[in-house]
Amino acid sequence: MNEVAALTGRAWVFPQDYINTDAMMPRAGYDLPPKQQESLVLSSIRPGWADLVEPGDILVAGRNFGTGSSRPAPTLLRRVGIAGLVCETGTFTNVTTGVSRQGPVLPAMLRQTIAAGGAYAMLRAEGYM
Repeated sequence: MNEVAALTGRAWVFPQDYINTDAMMPRAGYDLPPKQQESLVLSSIRPGWADLVEPGDILVAGRNFGTGSSRPAPTLLRRVGIAGLVCETGTFTNVTTGVSRQGPVLPAMLRQTIAAGGAYAMLRAEGYM
């Protein structure tokens, strides 16, 4: 499996634990055009945030970020410009202060699924779909 390259970008910190997919993409956005959906990303926690994100930004989140239903939250985070997510895993360094932190690494199966582009992409690549 390929290792993830180091990212450098502006960090957006959401320290709350258990931010679920309902908060990331409210039900009201399902029937909206893509640009309007993007403007709703995490709006229940930080209104207007999605409009401030720039390509290459990094999201730093608390424990169990993204749990919940199968809403298209990861796709929307990518569409608004988020290039990486730090959620209690791996190593990250604040290049301004030089402070580094290490968390537990994701299990290999999850890293492989992410690298493949998600579960459906992995299943297609392995001939199951």
